[in-house]
Amino acid sequence: MKTYKTGEVFSLAKQIQLEEGKAVKKLVIDGEAMKLLLVGIDHGELPAHTAPMNGLISVLEGEGRSFI
Repeated sequence: MKTYKTGEVFSLAKQIQLEEGKAVKKLVIDGEAMKLLLVGIDHGELPAHTAPMNGLISVLEGEGRSFI
C-alpha cells in the first residue's frame, strides 16, 4: 500500500482499475481513526452488508443508488 503524506494531492479514480463483471476493492488509507476503501463496480450491485463504522459514499464516475 502506498503511503500518502498530509496535504498530498492524488486522483482517487486513478487508484483502482475496473474488472468486467466484478466489484474491485482497494484499501487506500488504513488508519486508527479512518479507513479509505475504494470500490469499483462494473456490474449491477454489491450485496447487502454491514460495516463496523460510519461510511461516506462518493460517486466518481457514473451514477448509482445507496440504501441505508
